[in-house]
Amino acid sequence: MRQRKDIRRRKKSFWAGLLAVVLFLHTMPMTVLAESIDLGMIEDESIDLSGYVGKILAPGETISWQTKNVDPWYSNGSETYICYDMGDGTTSDGVWVSAVVTKGTGTAVNDEFTYTHTIKPVSDFGFYSSLSDDQKAVTGWIIKESSSLDVVGGSAGVSINTITLTACYDITWVDGNGVTLKTDTVAYGVTPSYSGSTPTKTATAQYTYTFNDTWSPAVTEVTGAATYTAQFDQTGNSYTVTFDANGHGTAPAAQTPVAYGAKATTPTAPTETGYTFGGWYKEDACINAWKFDTDTVTEDTTLYAKWTINKYNVTFVDEDGTTVLKAATAYDYGTAASGIVQPTTPTKAATAEYTYSFAGWTPAIADVGAADQTYKATYSATVNQYTITWKDGNGGTLKTDTVAYGVTPSYSGTTPTKTATAQYTYTFNNTWSPAVTAVTGPATYTAQFAQTVNNYTV
Repeated sequence: MRQRKDIRRRKKSFWAGLLAVVLFLHTMPMTVLAESIDLGMIEDESIDLSGYVGKILAPGETISWQTKNVDPWYSNGSETYICYDMGDGTTSDGVWVSAVVTKGTGTAVNDEFTYTHTIKPVSDFGFYSSLSDDQKAVTGWIIKESSSLDVVGGSAGVSINTITLTACYDITWVDGNGVTLKTDTVAYGVTPSYSGSTPTKTATAQYTYTFNDTWSPAVTEVTGAATYTAQFDQTGNSYTVTFDANGHGTAPAAQTPVAYGAKATTPTAPTETGYTFGGWYKEDACINAWKFDTDTVTEDTTLYAKWTINKYNVTFVDEDGTTVLKAATAYDYGTAASGIVQPTTPTKAATAEYTYSFAGWTPAIADVGAADQTYKATYSATVNQYTITWKDGNGGTLKTDTVAYGVTPSYSGTTPTKTATAQYTYTFNNTWSPAVTAVTGPATYTAQFAQTVNNYTV
């Protein structure tokens, strides 16, 4: 046993160098799958462990190697100390592995010995109860260093020295949404480094997030299982408020940028002939009025103008301007002329001079405009025609004329006559009874005669 310890001391400096190399290699995340490994045959040289650095051995898997006698002085009495290192560097929880002779008598030249060790779970060790939950979550064990793994001859036999297995843990990297980006298996004491795609965090209505190359908690040397969550800088979002005139008037200019949570500025109200503006609304159906004094912007927003169509009165009167033919009726602005209900066609009493007929409305009926409107009846006048009768001296009708009111008739027929009597002979004297005057109605004119006393011969 003393000789074994002396050999370990002599080789300490060599393995310290090897340990430095191994530690350097393990600054990268461990992602090698676990597997049982066979380190190979030791004869008169050390086994090169560099090819096994980073191998992860899970509980239940095995690590094995062989030795071979090179002279009859060797023996199979050597043991190797397997140390499970939780980071404190002690070997108090190690185990001795004894050789199992698989060939020969154990002392003859070329006799082979196989050493096998089954990896133990951390719960099998006495220090288990003193570990934190993170320290207990050992993913596996990794060959991190070996003081010596070679054959040393001598009267005391072969010396197979310590192999140290260092605990390794899962290091989980989480993005800003709580989604796992990747998981690395890293040895105790090594500072992990994230090597995946750039972490992201889903933007909210208020903020857009940018990864700031930091993690929470701050990344430190591995002492147990750990989860690191990406950290982000946040930028407040801004939005645009757009105004839609909703078919009338001219929309105000859009307001941009408006910071999340800020209020839009009340714009100048649009105007439109025949309509009354009723405010701004969140939907084009004009429900949910937008309140500029309290409502805040949380997204790109379009506000719609609400309009109420105006109503205007339409009245029909007679030509005197006062007699109402149809009382005032309210119509929507823009109602077509054909949609305006007219009163019954008005009439006007005839006079001696004229007969009247309805001639329409003044002004002409038009689409409903932006003011009350009164329509006045108009009439066309027709000059009345009268019958003028011309009679002769005997009461017979000479002719009849139709003459317009106000016109003085003039006889144009044959010369009127009157039958002579025994006493007189009559001659038309170009007068009529009554005297001919301008027409004001039907009239009968009788021819007038001069009389001449008849003379007889006796």
